[in-house]
Amino acid sequence: MIGSTIAKNKTKSAFKSLNERDILSFISTWAEDASFTYPGKLTVSGEIKGKKDIKKWFDNLLANFTQY
Repeated sequence: MIGSTIAKNKTKSAFKSLNERDILSFISTWAEDASFTYPGKLTVSGEIKGKKDIKKWFDNLLANFTQY
């Protein structure tokens, strides 16, 4: 049960960072060899491998969506 509480808190913290457009904090706990999959058949869809490329993907995402 404590493990799920820790995971929930880390997830909330990560999404808070993303909502604040703080990509460095958002991705700080990701492994260097992490992979991220965005589903669908869009130009941004697919599997992104490596922390640097994942950061670039999220940088691009936020650059293309205005903040409210």
